[in-house]
Amino acid sequence: MGARRLMLLRHAKSSWRGDEGDHERPLNARGEAAARRIATYLADQPPPDLVLCSTATRARATLASLGAVITCKTRFERPLYLAPKERLLERLRVIEPEWQRPLLIAHNPGLQGLAAMLASEADRALGERIVGKFPTAALGTFDLRPGDWEVFGPSQVLAATLVTPKTLT
Repeated sequence: MGARRLMLLRHAKSSWRGDEGDHERPLNARGEAAARRIATYLADQPPPDLVLCSTATRARATLASLGAVITCKTRFERPLYLAPKERLLERLRVIEPEWQRPLLIAHNPGLQGLAAMLASEADRALGERIVGKFPTAALGTFDLRPGDWEVFGPSQVLAATLVTPKTLT
């Protein structure tokens, strides 16, 4: 088994125009551009081997904007929609052992809370920065100790990074 890595991606900026409900909101032009910047960044990283994605239109569109960079197994899961950090952590703990580099695409505040909790273990300053802001299309990457997902938690984090579309321009 290779090194484990978890990636947490907040969906890109969505539109508030139209009469669709929250779950159906599409990306706006700024969100599409931001997702493409993240895709360019991801092209130079070890690729995910599994994507867990909220069923919300904006999360699915963010994934679609990643284009050819993401070619692995994808699971669209309704419980990820607006899930609190505890539910996201529970979901990660039942990932099958063969998956070593999952990408989770979801929503704030749950995703921000999970990212801050995980980052704080490896880099307190980064954890505090994430508490302050985890913007749309932010990507947190967490290098993890070898081990089983069923015991996954902050103590498994060896290193953490955060990139945003603004830091990539």
